Amino acid sequence: MFKPSNKKMLTVLISLAMVFSALAVLSIATQPAYAQTASGLFATPVSVTITSYFNVTDPNGALMTTTAAEYMPSSGVYTVYAYGLNPADTYSLTDSGASSSASVLSVAIGTYYASTGLFSSASNGTLIFRYTPMYSDTLSKGISETIKLSNATAGVPGYSGNSYGYRTIGKVTVSSPGYLANGGAGTGSQTFSASDLIPAGSTVCPGIGSEYNVYIGSTELTISGSTVVTASGSFTNPVLASGLYNLSIVYNGQAVSSAIFIEPVIISTSASSPVRLNSACSQFSWQ
Repeated sequence: MFKPSNKKMLTVLISLAMVFSALAVLSIATQPAYAQTASGLFATPVSVTITSYFNVTDPNGALMTTTAAEYMPSSGVYTVYAYGLNPADTYSLTDSGASSSASVLSVAIGTYYASTGLFSSASNGTLIFRYTPMYSDTLSKGISETIKLSNATAGVPGYSGNSYGYRTIGKVTVSSPGYLANGGAGTGSQTFSASDLIPAGSTVCPGIGSEYNVYIGSTELTISGSTVVTASGSFTNPVLASGLYNLSIVYNGQAVSSAIFIEPVIISTSASSPVRLNSACSQFSWQ
């Protein structure tokens, strides 16, 4: 049997060792660079791009987008959520409807600087706060207001490209009735006519509505066959004693004490003509 000499065997082993060494060097050269940690492990460097954005929600957590802008009262409260901000920057909120009485109610994450009206995020780039615009009650119904967040150089984009805002609620006025016609309670048809009611079916913030109830005193009126009012209509004088009462309008299902409109009216069955209380509420005038 052939037996290789020790010298030849050593030569073969050395050759094989050189081949494997070359392969190992080649393999290491083709791998990405790794950084060795203190524990002896290797970590791959990672590059991450952070995109900032914000959104605005109503008290129920619904997004207040301008494409489906909901009606919100002057004292309504919304929450701003912003992420990916630069902690070294300061940010401002712009609400096109806000008055000088507007207020930052609370800051959950981040900082508000009352002296400048600016915000800064937490170290993780998050800013969350609650705000009320307190817009003027002289604004007409349905004005579209916008909400924006920006730093000194650029605006923060809305989440998924959304823009945010709300619609104003106008100050309700009633042109009729100013009095209840003479003839006795339970008789006579009266016209109810009000302006700046929120259109029926509109998107609204929690706590308000686009349907109303109307009361004289504590007696709910049935207007055009329904106690739920969405527009002008007619009603029959309620069965009430002569005297001074409040005509009140409330959002459907709410108590009279939550009225959004109150005007004094008179029920009179003894006068020869209807009696109306003038706007100064200081004297009676005969119609």
